[in-house]
Amino acid sequence: MTTLRDLQIRHAIYRLRYANGVDEEIQKLLDRLERKVAQQIGQRLADIDERGNDLGPATTRRLNQLFEEISAINADVYGVAHDRLKANLIDLAEEEMEFAAKAVSNATGIRAQAALASPTRLASIVTDRPIQGKLLASFFKGAEAGTMNRIEEAIRDGMATGKGLEKIVREVRKEAIGMSKRSASAIVRTSITSISNHAQMEAFKRNQRVIKAWMFNAILDSKTTPICAALDKRIFPIGQGPTPARHINCRSTITAVTDLDAYGIDPDQLERDGEAKITKRPQDDDPTFEKWMADRGEAVQNQILGKTRAQLWRDGKYSLRDFIRNNREVIPLSELRRLQPVGDVISEIEIDEVLPAALAPFNPRNPNVTAETIEVQSRLALQKALRPAIEAAHKTNRFKVNEFRGNHNKLGKVNFSANFDDETVSMIAAIMPEIDAITDRFNVPRLRGLHGGAGANASASMGDGVLAINPTIFNGYAAKVGRRADAAIDTAKIEALRAEHGVAVKAMNDALGDYEEFQRRRAVVTEIAKRFEKERRAINKQAKQASINRAITNRPVSTWKVGDDVKDRPSGSQHYFSDIDKARVVMYHETAHTIHQEYKRTGYRRDVGLPPIEIELQALYNAKVRSGDLKKNAPTSYAMTNSKEWFAESFALYMMGREDLVDVDLIELIERIARGQ
Repeated sequence: MTTLRDLQIRHAIYRLRYANGVDEEIQKLLDRLERKVAQQIGQRLADIDERGNDLGPATTRRLNQLFEEISAINADVYGVAHDRLKANLIDLAEEEMEFAAKAVSNATGIRAQAALASPTRLASIVTDRPIQGKLLASFFKGAEAGTMNRIEEAIRDGMATGKGLEKIVREVRKEAIGMSKRSASAIVRTSITSISNHAQMEAFKRNQRVIKAWMFNAILDSKTTPICAALDKRIFPIGQGPTPARHINCRSTITAVTDLDAYGIDPDQLERDGEAKITKRPQDDDPTFEKWMADRGEAVQNQILGKTRAQLWRDGKYSLRDFIRNNREVIPLSELRRLQPVGDVISEIEIDEVLPAALAPFNPRNPNVTAETIEVQSRLALQKALRPAIEAAHKTNRFKVNEFRGNHNKLGKVNFSANFDDETVSMIAAIMPEIDAITDRFNVPRLRGLHGGAGANASASMGDGVLAINPTIFNGYAAKVGRRADAAIDTAKIEALRAEHGVAVKAMNDALGDYEEFQRRRAVVTEIAKRFEKERRAINKQAKQASINRAITNRPVSTWKVGDDVKDRPSGSQHYFSDIDKARVVMYHETAHTIHQEYKRTGYRRDVGLPPIEIELQALYNAKVRSGDLKKNAPTSYAMTNSKEWFAESFALYMMGREDLVDVDLIELIERIARGQ
């Protein structure tokens, strides 16, 4: 049976040809830049002294105008180049996910899942995966700036040293833009390697019942780069390890490992250490590219090298290293798909695939629940109305004893203190059906406790399915419920008490000659003073809450996105939203904690250890920390606290429709849990 390594090597060779085609497309755009810049220089420098004698203010102004015009042309070309490459990479990501799944099916005889990612996910693989430490957009911004700097330097140097117009144009075309073309070619090839491998890793993650690990494959790269030579044939857990590209123009690939026993790998050791300790290797697992090619039949050699080159190679007159480095043959993506290999015959793969049921669209948000539509009811009435469902959730939960401190007397209970406004409890009650929908969809128990708490600075907290809510902060989130945001604090009552107190004090003083009457009127004054103080405290509390409400309501919604300066990243996911959506995202966040605490739970932590999702989350979180991805791409600063908060922040954003802010690996995990896998 053809091995996965065979299929991967052959596919990687064809992918080099596809990269040639994409590179040609980008080079044509840079040819256009070269022509336009040369034309602009010729027009603008024609009236400047050819020998560079006129270097005064007039020349400086003309040069600055020239640089502005060239900068606009440069930005336009690089913008188009970025968009073209991005579109090609998204198409490639789709093809590579399909190839990886089909290759596993073909090599193992086990049906693999070939369901493709959503367009949003495919775009995220391309735009959010760092390539050599930079996002694709950052690569192009740097290339654009570098090109402009070299053009400007060549022109200034030419003017200062008295070079003629033709020589200046020649140096701009050959040196400045020529270097840009070489850099663009490197970006294209490196990004194709990187996106290809990341897309295949997505397919590996979807097929972990078949694929147990992955191997770094540097057979096309190990002779030229010590970085990849050192990683060649090392095996890592799915979703972890140093995924290629590891350097500019990297040609290394990843290969699925379906049989750990074949390498003598202990699964527990692999998961614990993040890399396999290999104690044996299958036969013929260590080929060079020359040996690998020699083991193919002539038909395959001719298909890969071309008949003429293949014969020259068989005659000892052609180097395969030259073929890898210098082959400029071009194939489109459609041809790359057609050339997906099967056995020793190059043809289209035809496999009886069993595709999983697509993940049905799920949006828990009820669009009819808004600050304007929520019916305000009394706190106590809503508390009573919510209690039966909470009690029932506790009764049906098979774990009756709390694991988190302080929850033993809160299981099965609802308690909103007087610190909660009626409007706030009305908002919470209106969102609760959405929380039930989430827990039902993710097959975890419904919440079994609601109460005030969570600490002074936290919006809410969760443990044992008990949601603790900060009344002060949630009162702010509900500021527009019942149009309270439009209402001023009513001081009429305290002013009336103030006047009543003044009248009572005068009456008391008028009775100074009658001791008993004086004492009676004094008691009246004291009683009025108590009512006044109570009202004063209430108004101060309202004023303080109103100040908090204004701070929450008036805070601008964050527009931060992955790739922006991390100093501008918001502290919490609620800052991406406004009004009651802030409460929504916080409640979704806390529900995520229930999911990682309860999903596929088999017992108490003291008996069985951590829940399975928390173990997987910690490993994924650690990998993101080591790679630097978390620091650059975490959606909020709070998400960097630990693996559970990273999951909860990301889950809430995913449920709120902000997949663009969520790590693709977490999206895969969330969707896998939703499928019950």
